[in-house]
Amino acid sequence: MPNFDTSDILNLTTEDGEVRVDLGDIRTGKGISAESVTWGSDGFISVPNEPDNSTKECARALYFDDGYERIVIGTYDARYAEQVGSLESGDRMIVSKGEQRLLAKQSNESITMYSKNQVTGSSMMVSVHGEDGAILIVNGKSSIQILDDKIVFNVANKSWIEIKEEGVVVGGGSCTLACPKGQIGAPAPGVILPPGAFSILYGVTGMAGVGSLNWTVNA
Repeated sequence: MPNFDTSDILNLTTEDGEVRVDLGDIRTGKGISAESVTWGSDGFISVPNEPDNSTKECARALYFDDGYERIVIGTYDARYAEQVGSLESGDRMIVSKGEQRLLAKQSNESITMYSKNQVTGSSMMVSVHGEDGAILIVNGKSSIQILDDKIVFNVANKSWIEIKEEGVVVGGGSCTLACPKGQIGAPAPGVILPPGAFSILYGVTGMAGVGSLNWTVNA
């Protein structure tokens, strides 16, 4: 009958996709096993966080003795439990040291990835919301909302682009087309209107304009 026990994780190594940990007592630094192999769910590899020797806090391991080898079959780290928040039945979450986390929520069938922008201090989030049928990408004041029939790009609710099957709407304080040539409107697919009578006029306000050789308009 295997002997099950728990231990602090004093150190860890990874090689060729295999995670091995040194087991012992973080308070005394005394080890009981070196490079014990860790087992987990097939296809999911998790590397524990390093111990904090200043606070004597670390991840812990549940292991059993298999002959001359100790095999870790589960790990737990209470240092990051507060990042989980209030979970409900069916919810799943991945957390680690730092702000990054991933939450799969059963009640609204959503998956959310979250982290903090280390440059600005603002929130960063990607949410796939099944109940609302929406995908939301947020980075501080900028956001992209993707619905089944619409995409909206928004910056601070001051400038936006809305793309729908019926057309495109651009809003904001100003709009600049930084292109050397182009055409507004389309007479037919693949047809480019020649400059001349269809040209955009430019010049001093109130005076006769000059026809552009690069931009045309189809009304």
